[in-house]
Amino acid sequence: MSEMKDTGILTKDALLAIDDIYMEEVSFPDGIPGWTGKKALLRVIPGRQRDQFENWCVQQRHGKKFDSRGVKVRLVAMALVNPDGSQMFKETEVDALNAKSGAAISFLFKEAQRINGMDTKGEEDLTGE
Repeated sequence: MSEMKDTGILTKDALLAIDDIYMEEVSFPDGIPGWTGKKALLRVIPGRQRDQFENWCVQQRHGKKFDSRGVKVRLVAMALVNPDGSQMFKETEVDALNAKSGAAISFLFKEAQRINGMDTKGEEDLTGE
């Protein structure tokens, strides 16, 4: 009987068994009044939800002009989770989150981008900055 050589190539079952939706604790830096020293949990966004976010961003394009309002807070709302891993904000609560400090939202946005492997070029494309 011949022994199968491990090639390191994933099978479908092995790929689907990978636990890749994880959470990461982030600490707010000094300089954001009211937030300094506070912590939040962000997660890797599942592919289906990331597709929804990217599709929403594409829909914000009007001709060549991009309406970037809400891009940062929408990603933050998708990535923020409670300690049990459940999503903290529903789609209908994004406006309430957007009433918080812009500096805090920007910090969380950059951290959510990092955790989700979104490069800064992508940020420029999504936010127009």
